[in-house]
Amino acid sequence: MENINVAETATQELDSSAVKEFPIDKSNLKKALDEAKQLDKSEFSSNKLESHDENVVIPLLKEELDNLKTYGESIRKNIGSYHGKIQQAAIDSLAKCLGIRQKFFKTDNTLLQDKIYAALYEKAMNEPFKKKRKNTTEYHLISRIYRGEERRQASSDALILERANKAGQTEQTFAAWVLSEGGLDEIRRKITKVRRKEKPAKTPKIDKYKVSERFFSALNEMDSAELVIHIKSVGRERLSDVIGEWNIPTTGKLTPIIIRPLIDGSYSIARFDMHLGEKAPPKNDYL
Repeated sequence: MENINVAETATQELDSSAVKEFPIDKSNLKKALDEAKQLDKSEFSSNKLESHDENVVIPLLKEELDNLKTYGESIRKNIGSYHGKIQQAAIDSLAKCLGIRQKFFKTDNTLLQDKIYAALYEKAMNEPFKKKRKNTTEYHLISRIYRGEERRQASSDALILERANKAGQTEQTFAAWVLSEGGLDEIRRKITKVRRKEKPAKTPKIDKYKVSERFFSALNEMDSAELVIHIKSVGRERLSDVIGEWNIPTTGKLTPIIIRPLIDGSYSIARFDMHLGEKAPPKNDYL
């Protein structure tokens, strides 16, 4: 059971300008994939832990992460400009990341999972582990070790790796899956499209100052149209008893009042906030 930290990385959409590899050349990539199939199977990491002893598992994890880091540094240093090789290097690297994730996080031992995650976090972030972060998945941390300083790329990788894992892919099948999906960039586009659909619509932020201006304008128009009807005049002391001293407007200003009947037969008295930007009154002076 995989029940650890499977939340998606960040709620923001993928920045394709920051994460784009190179346009995929299917003929060259197919050739590279065919060559990759001839590699010794030992180059793939085992997808199963032989031990559940943390004293064995944690050192093994750190060793594989060190190897992944070294591999990533070698790729960034030695890769040429041939697009097929760049694509194949990226695909092969992500396959290794997926293999490590599946190897160390496919366990029902939640306590061991937590210790594995903590060790992974400290290795990737180079800082003591304190608590799990919702948006920092194990996919992101593993890719970050491979990517080094390319943090945006690691976030993009994490979404691809999670999609591959949900699709039932393994380290061995990852390359063929990428090819069938149209390449890494095409997978990113698909992920972005899905995330845009799932992203909740933003509630427009209300500008209270603009609302107040519109209300004043409407009130002036109502007054001009003789829709503001005078009821009676009362003294300040009596008015203060009803609405509170702070709610009484100064000369040249006004305070619109709303009266609502309540179920118990009483009435609620409310006012519009016409004092925007002014100091708030004491709490006990509110009605």
